[in-house]
Amino acid sequence: MGIHVDVIGYVFVIIAVVRILAEIFERLGYPGFLGEISAGLSLGVILTDLPREDMSLLAELGIFS
Repeated sequence: MGIHVDVIGYVFVIIAVVRILAEIFERLGYPGFLGEISAGLSLGVILTDLPREDMSLLAELGIFS
């Protein structure tokens, strides 16, 4: 059982979006964690169409439940 390349790509996209939104919120004068929460809410809606096996692998990694 190896980690699929698609899942690694999802992880990189999640981390990049979270960091970008955190930086934007900090530059606007808000705490960065609000950007991280906003990214999580947005990505949660977008990534619900993931294949079931990819979703369960991300859940095992503790990224997406």
